[in-house]
Amino acid sequence: MPVRGATLTTGRRPNPESFRSARRAIGLALLVCPLLTGCSRTFWRTQADFDSYNAILQKTRDPRWDLPRVTVEPDPRSRFYDPFDPDTPPLPPDDPSAHLYMHMVNGIPGFKSWHKFGESFSVENPQWIAPFAIEPDEGPTRLLPQVDRADESSTRNRPLVPTLRNMTLEQAIELANIHSRDYQTQIENVYQSALLLTFDRFQFQVRYLGPGGREPTLALDYNHTRSTSDNLGLGAAFGVSQALPTGGQWAAELANNTLWLFSGPNQTNSASILSFSIVQPLLSGAGRQVALANLTQSEREVLYDVRTLARFRKIFFADTVVNGPGGGYLGLLRQEQLVRNQRDNIVQLLTQLERQRALYAVRPDEVRQALTKMPEGLNLPDHLAPRVRYEENRQELFWTGGMTDAERDALLAASDDPAWRAAVGELAFKIQSEVVTLDVAQLLTRYAQSEQQLLSAEQRLQDLVDQYKLQLGLPTDFQLTLDNRLLLQFRLIDSRLTEAELEVTELVNEWADVNEDDPSLAQLQKIAIRVDEAVRRIRDDVLSLIRDDFRRVDDIAPKRLTALEDPVLQEQFESNRARDAMLFRGQVEMFEAIAAEEQRIRELLTEDATLEVRKEVFLDLASHREALLRVIAALKAVQVGLRVELIELQDFDMAIEEVTSLALENRLDLMNSRARVMDARRNMEVAANRLQAVLDLVAEADIGTSGGNKPFDFRGDRSTYGVGVRMTAPLDQVLERNAYRETLIAYQRARREYMQLEDEIKLAVRTEWRQLTVLKQNFETARQNLRFAAIQFDLAVEESTVTSQGGGGGRSESGRNTGLNLLNALNSILAAQNDLINLWLQYEQNRINIFRDMDIMEIDERGLWRDPIYQSLASPADLPPALSEPANDNLQPPLHAGGPAVTRSQSPNDEAAGHFRGDRPRDDRGLVRLERFDDRVVLPERVAQGTADGIDATRHVARDRERARND
Repeated sequence: MPVRGATLTTGRRPNPESFRSARRAIGLALLVCPLLTGCSRTFWRTQADFDSYNAILQKTRDPRWDLPRVTVEPDPRSRFYDPFDPDTPPLPPDDPSAHLYMHMVNGIPGFKSWHKFGESFSVENPQWIAPFAIEPDEGPTRLLPQVDRADESSTRNRPLVPTLRNMTLEQAIELANIHSRDYQTQIENVYQSALLLTFDRFQFQVRYLGPGGREPTLALDYNHTRSTSDNLGLGAAFGVSQALPTGGQWAAELANNTLWLFSGPNQTNSASILSFSIVQPLLSGAGRQVALANLTQSEREVLYDVRTLARFRKIFFADTVVNGPGGGYLGLLRQEQLVRNQRDNIVQLLTQLERQRALYAVRPDEVRQALTKMPEGLNLPDHLAPRVRYEENRQELFWTGGMTDAERDALLAASDDPAWRAAVGELAFKIQSEVVTLDVAQLLTRYAQSEQQLLSAEQRLQDLVDQYKLQLGLPTDFQLTLDNRLLLQFRLIDSRLTEAELEVTELVNEWADVNEDDPSLAQLQKIAIRVDEAVRRIRDDVLSLIRDDFRRVDDIAPKRLTALEDPVLQEQFESNRARDAMLFRGQVEMFEAIAAEEQRIRELLTEDATLEVRKEVFLDLASHREALLRVIAALKAVQVGLRVELIELQDFDMAIEEVTSLALENRLDLMNSRARVMDARRNMEVAANRLQAVLDLVAEADIGTSGGNKPFDFRGDRSTYGVGVRMTAPLDQVLERNAYRETLIAYQRARREYMQLEDEIKLAVRTEWRQLTVLKQNFETARQNLRFAAIQFDLAVEESTVTSQGGGGGRSESGRNTGLNLLNALNSILAAQNDLINLWLQYEQNRINIFRDMDIMEIDERGLWRDPIYQSLASPADLPPALSEPANDNLQPPLHAGGPAVTRSQSPNDEAAGHFRGDRPRDDRGLVRLERFDDRVVLPERVAQGTADGIDATRHVARDRERARND
């Protein structure tokens, strides 16, 4: 055994040589001590990164779970990126009351140097908003009064918030990749698993440990007793050991004790011992299945976590697009479309309301009012007497025609009788006030209800947007609007057609100012010009627009017929096209007839036009206005029918058996579950091994020195050797017995869990497959329902016009209220439009989910699914992607402490990487587009330095991975 702490006493007189030896010993100790205090924080962090990242990269060679980003350092653009030195960051903001205890606790002064690294004013990265425009907070769209942005005074006192206009789906995915806390946590889970693996790997390396598990030690002791002893002792022990894959362990240790005596005859005594030992279990703890169990499990756990992260990226895409709060990005677009449908429905409602008011504005020829008797001495003006009639038997006063204010005053002046004056006042009120029919009242009631529903829909949209911001990792006061390119196919009525209808509808204001008994020529000419402008707009814009829609439908007709496998649906599609063409031809003929009549009217409106001609023109213009509105309404029905056929559903043509087979073959979590069954089976063997007796083969040796001042003079006669067997009888094994029994149960549970997951996967994909089939059929039905709703509305508008012009008090020949017909038609259109967008979203949601659940969804380096729809929404091919993970070279994992960083195989977009930091496209406000804003983030110096900390030394890793893929 090594000699430690021995005291050798000799004479009392100091020897200069001994002093020199002692000084050398003290200097050596002072030199070694700093090394033994441990390396810096940065050294250990970078060493942990080196081991962990390489362990992860070894597990990502399979393209099915290849990961574009494995670094735990967040993107510098992230809200939770820490721009400070990770090893010595400043103090974060603290709660003031709790902070007092850092400086004084229970009356005891605390650590005084807490603030030596400084203080930060925010937990959040202050630079994360740099890429975004800063604009006044607009608040809810309709819940607050609208503010004119051009009015500087109206926005001066409003808070400024980061703003992103027309956020695309690619930008939403980019923001989620940068700011999502869940995504960051998943990456950290992989890293932590790799950390555990590095320790288990280290267990089988040569370690600086002695046989007893002691760390290398160095002790320097000086002892002085007056008039007795004066000496300096140096003790050191250093050893290495290694665990063997068979369960054994070898160890070697060198121990030395040196003593300098400064009293009496000065002398130095040094003794060393070199110890060796080998221990090999023969029963309990023996065998590779036991010794390598922890290392094997750690290797497998990293693989599991890598595959979990790879699957998480697919789930993350699906959640961001369709499965998040309110349906994700597409759900927000759906809610926007529902709001837009509600607004359009209100516009149609107001249009019909104005039409009904105009149609029923014709006053009855004769108005009556109860009057007990005619007043005595009544003095009616001669020009009014023919229009006044009194029926004594009915006690009613009748007035024929309209009544001006002057005529009303003349009637009131004809007598002072209170009853007469009251009756005249009631007559004037009835004649001059608006006639509110049942149809108008129904439409007004529906309008009020629709406004309330619109406010509720807009409020829900705002709530969903705020929830989506949290899903992306953004604060709720972040202001954003969505790019709605995906909704363009749901714009079933072109704005130019709506504008033409509005232009014709507004002509009612021109009619209101015309005296129908004596219409002025100037007014009629003005109205004729307005009608002529509407005719030209319809001919130049609307008709050509619809003809273009016919061509687009003809182009997709073969594809639509192929997709409609049911012959009934194919026949229906062809029938719809024929009906649309026939209806369009009829409306064109009607329109051309109206245009020809307009030409004749313009020829009649000359300076010598008589009163009879002007009255005829006035009635003809009113008739043409209503005819144009009927034409436009019919053209709307045609355009809705055409454009509803242009809405596409992405094909999904896999059979249910193929879907199930692919899911069972490719699901990464099912692979992990299958592997965990094997883990449970391996644990059975480990637990069973512990039931055996402890039987170890031991070999030991201690080699000593000759003594004196010769620390390395090892002698055989100073050595001892030994070999033997040590045994511990397995008599008290209750704990081991219970552990073994638990592993048997755990194995059976793992088998059942695997079978359950397999069954759940089958159920999920089969349910989604059937749902896709049903939704596809329902979508075709919704197309047809929307067509019928448009036709119903067209017929209701035409019926209301004919009914009102033909009398009948607002009731059709069938006896039903025309206002109710209009409301039913409007409700049908709104329901059909909403049903269409809902079915489209449900279909797309199920299509995304079934690819996700089959685990054949391939996510590119930007986080986008490699699918025709979503790739078409991404940046053009000649521009870099919105986010290529890792987003910054600084985030590449280092391969060795202080050395180069791990680099991935080159992406196809790497050649465009220069766009990220060079001259990049800007929007109309001069702001850099979101997907290229990393150069606007101000990074600390240490990050810039980190770029040079390692790119070259590990390029072989990328080459090896690329070679493995090719193989």
